[in-house]
Amino acid sequence: MVSLAVLAAGLAYASIVIHGDGTLWSGFTFIMILPILIGAILSLATPGDYKNQFKSFFAMQFSAFGALILVFAIWMREGVICILMIVLPWLLFAMIGSSIISLVRHKMQTGRFFSVPLLLLPLIGLQIEASYDPPVSNYTVTRQIEIAAAPEEIWPLLLSVDDIQQDEGRWNFTQDIVGIPRPRSALVVGSGVGSVRFAQWGDDIRFEEHVTAWKPGHEIAWDFHFTDDSISRYTDRHISPDSSLLQIESGGYSLEDMGDGRTRLTLSTHYQTQSWMHHYSSFWGNVYLGDIQKNILWTIKDRVESIS
Repeated sequence: MVSLAVLAAGLAYASIVIHGDGTLWSGFTFIMILPILIGAILSLATPGDYKNQFKSFFAMQFSAFGALILVFAIWMREGVICILMIVLPWLLFAMIGSSIISLVRHKMQTGRFFSVPLLLLPLIGLQIEASYDPPVSNYTVTRQIEIAAAPEEIWPLLLSVDDIQQDEGRWNFTQDIVGIPRPRSALVVGSGVGSVRFAQWGDDIRFEEHVTAWKPGHEIAWDFHFTDDSISRYTDRHISPDSSLLQIESGGYSLEDMGDGRTRLTLSTHYQTQSWMHHYSSFWGNVYLGDIQKNILWTIKDRVESIS
């Protein structure tokens, strides 16, 4: 039975790779149907009736899913971002699959229940999903911070913040646990609309922000331009910021003078997803982008207040 679970997962994974459609990773089949099937298989492989197999089932399920995650991480070279995004719904829907089996187990013959057509169900689901375009949704992630300085004192750091150290900013889940590289620098070349803000994260990730709004002491905004694949190469190969699944489009800072020598600095990022489960995807988008934004804002706050 455990081998059947691994086979089902392997067939679904291979099907997505063959299709080459990134939106299938966040579709109903991969996130819901596949783990329901795997949970049902593992439940059947657990000895004893449902009431007596509860602890044994959990042990088997977590062991099996742990093995699958290791396979994804080592052999298939999946990144932490994708693994975190699938592990929670997989465990949830696997439990649903187990519960379904507990309701019908006494009415079926186990040996006949899991036939080849049932194992092919995820492949059929993926084929159906690949035939339709998922809905497109737009989201904005925004974080704010109050700084004890005037807007004109903060403005220069929005144009040039260089040599950011690892201990600057604040601890956060995305960069300290998941391992997304921290910002290293952001430098504007030129002045006004049409200038380019060159950003670097860690040692290897680089991208450009082409300025679309420029109001000194008030606002700077930009469109993102990803000139290479460094983000997906050094974070997670399925997380590309300019793909069918995810498009990070624009962003910017705004400054609001609050009086009494304080300013509210706001950082916003606009992005688009194309996914059947866009609400779930947006949850992780808010976590990851929000953590990165907060780290940047705290870095600016600490630098400005240390010299003001």
